Amino acid sequence: TARAESETIASSFMALYPQTAVYRIYENPYFKVTVGDFRTRSEAMRFMLEVRKTYPQAFITRESISYPPL
Repeated sequence: TARAESETIASSFMALYPQTAVYRIYENPYFKVTVGDFRTRSEAMRFMLEVRKTYPQAFITRESISYPPL
């Protein structure tokens, strides 16, 4: 199922990038996996270029982010 697939993707991503936040979101009818809390598009782009080596369909989306504690 799509739910199980999103769980698998999130788990494998966490194993490869344990320092990066992973979010699973349900937007009917899709389960989406988003990663990272980037403040700028350039930060997101640098990380996406690395991630695409393993996940070639990765792309950048605009989301509200969780700011890390100071």
